[in-house]
Amino acid sequence: MIKKISPFTKNAIIVALIAIISIILVKESSIIFNVMTRFISVLSPLFIGISIAYILNQPISALIKKFKIKYKHSVISVLLILLLVVILSSAYILPIVIKDIVSLANAMPSSVVKVKLFLSNSSFNIKPLADLLKTYSAEIAKFMSNVSTAMISNLSKVLISSGKIVVNIVMGFIFAVYMLLDKKNILKNWKKINMILFGKEVSDKISDLSEKANTLFSRYIVGLIAEAFLVGTIGFIGLYTIGVPYAIVLGIIMFFTNMIPYIGIFIGLIPIVLVTLMYNSANTIPVIIFILILQTIDGYFLNPKIMGNFIGLKPVTIFVVILIGAEFFGILGMLLSIPVSAFIKIILKELLDEYNHEHYNIK
Repeated sequence: MIKKISPFTKNAIIVALIAIISIILVKESSIIFNVMTRFISVLSPLFIGISIAYILNQPISALIKKFKIKYKHSVISVLLILLLVVILSSAYILPIVIKDIVSLANAMPSSVVKVKLFLSNSSFNIKPLADLLKTYSAEIAKFMSNVSTAMISNLSKVLISSGKIVVNIVMGFIFAVYMLLDKKNILKNWKKINMILFGKEVSDKISDLSEKANTLFSRYIVGLIAEAFLVGTIGFIGLYTIGVPYAIVLGIIMFFTNMIPYIGIFIGLIPIVLVTLMYNSANTIPVIIFILILQTIDGYFLNPKIMGNFIGLKPVTIFVVILIGAEFFGILGMLLSIPVSAFIKIILKELLDEYNHEHYNIK
């Protein structure tokens, strides 16, 4: 007589199969990457729409909860605010950013001389750095020249292809509007499909895990963007006040790098210090002190207030999963490695709880 397979064993087999498939996908990553790149390129407006809808879902829910307004009114209000922000940014901020990037790229090769002079004449014990820069000054100048040329070239390509980008974003925005307004029907059909494919018991588990994943990812992504926006804004104001040129570009860099926990702020510090050395080396120490103070404020006030402790991962674990995510999936892996790891932890906890309940009757 064949022994009946327990639910825990079934779930363990499913997890093992998923792990094996994941390993195969990683090994054949180059082929899959090419196929996925083509696929994403064709369906990019849809993916943009899904991303916009997913990110906006939490502020829409918060608006409903706070002001007790109807769902459709909340959706329209949030979309109008987003549209206003995009229009104002395109009209006033984007031209300044493009102008500053071009100016910074053109100034890079000649600025290495200023940096070398600062390091040579500095009262701090950094003579080895000055000697190293002197030895490789020609190579550094050539490298910075190549970087500046590449920046201008890539910027030109971006501007040339901006028409397609704008069309994709507009189409994505339209998709997002439809998905947000038809959210109830989409979720209802999703549950029906699960019920048909997997049955009621498995469908209920999928719905429960989907709800937990949605709560985890939405809180993390929205919180991350909000925290990074505050850090970037405070960084821009502080750098502008100190007198650092291209403060708005550096603030935007801080916004993006701060999305990488723990190490992001230090990655963003590199271009800030270089720009400061290039244009006003006397401000280097005040800038470093300001960034360290900002990092302290972010770590002890902004992050706990906005993000809380809902991820449930230790700092060492977070650092390791960020490195793993960066190795396999680049920047996107660094950004999503934390919520993915937290969700895997939730699944493993569910499996262990089920196993303990079945074998030891522990609830």
